Amino acid sequence: MIDYKTAQKLIFENCDILGSKNVSIDKAIGRIAAEEIIAGINVFPYRNSAMDGYAVRHSDLASATESNPVTLPIEAVIYAGDDASSISGGKHAVKIMTGGHVPDGFDAVVMVEETFTDGSTVTFTRPVRQGSNIRDAGEDIREGDTVFRAGCRFRPLDIGILAGLGLKEVAVFRKPALSLITTGDELVEPGYRLLPGKIYNSNRYTISALVEHHCESLGILPTITDSLEGFCRALECDSDVIITTGAVSAGDKDLLVPAAEKIGWRKIFHKVTIKPGKPIFFAVKGRRLLFGLPGNPLSAAVTAAFFVIPALRKLSGESDFIPGLHPAVLDPASDRPHDRTLIWPGKFHSNGNGLIAAFSQKTSSGALSALMDSDGLIVKEVSGPAIDGRAAVEILKWEQLA
Repeated sequence: MIDYKTAQKLIFENCDILGSKNVSIDKAIGRIAAEEIIAGINVFPYRNSAMDGYAVRHSDLASATESNPVTLPIEAVIYAGDDASSISGGKHAVKIMTGGHVPDGFDAVVMVEETFTDGSTVTFTRPVRQGSNIRDAGEDIREGDTVFRAGCRFRPLDIGILAGLGLKEVAVFRKPALSLITTGDELVEPGYRLLPGKIYNSNRYTISALVEHHCESLGILPTITDSLEGFCRALECDSDVIITTGAVSAGDKDLLVPAAEKIGWRKIFHKVTIKPGKPIFFAVKGRRLLFGLPGNPLSAAVTAAFFVIPALRKLSGESDFIPGLHPAVLDPASDRPHDRTLIWPGKFHSNGNGLIAAFSQKTSSGALSALMDSDGLIVKEVSGPAIDGRAAVEILKWEQLA
């Protein structure tokens, strides 16, 4: 057996980015940029007014006072979206609305509330500073700026920036196509009558909910009955990643490993020194990956969180694909003996000096309900350090898997 960090390392060494494709910007949320995005225009592309007011030359108002105001003729009116390139500067004013194109030759905008007008002229009672209320071209983003770097994840608020740059599509890394296979003669789909000796197939729904966001497509294959031929047929499916649950332990019908090896999958490892999830199996065939997760529901969820999701994120081109673990100390009341690295659901809270973690009270690897009301997973080594008499642990928050 190997430790979980070695297992992760072996998995990541076999994960190659799958390539890229173009998607419309409204489909880019959560996707990973496949290339740098460099601004091809200034945003705004022209000088524009930050206020409703009047565009002027600041030098024309240098002598303006309340007792000696300056009155200028209004040459034109500019609304947002108007082309002002034909308007030239001179000893006159231009009425302009917020966002309007400030014509060449004008170097300030006076707020409408600070003026008086009869409709054809406008009067000013104070000087104005050069550049007042004008937003320069490229004040937000300058042409040539690197706006997004390859490997970043597009957030919802990034989409408007892409649109503001005039982009209709962006190149993103392709997410893997994934097939999920649950195994076992005992499984029954929810909604059907539960006969003696049967259980409902919770793994199908737990694992698909965890991984669906991280794959291009998710195929749910029919549950495999416990036969070598059935396993071999299922493992021939053409997906970037195959995830199975069950049939990886030491029982007479735990046939995944021999079936995989029979049809050419190369075993990378089988069994990791963790609890729950010890029997996890990982194999490759060309660039395709096979994750054989344990059948116990909590074991399947834990191994999907620690091994499968980071691998899917690496395949998708994400640079920070391994969720960082946060330091914490364990509430002694929740501690328990263990002979392997314990990765168990629990609650976290801060005491002002750091995070305090407490394991779920459930102790069975079949207890999916241990996940209820948990904040994430707590990692406790067999002989880990202590802080002020409390075991030092690390935690993975559920939101880090999004």
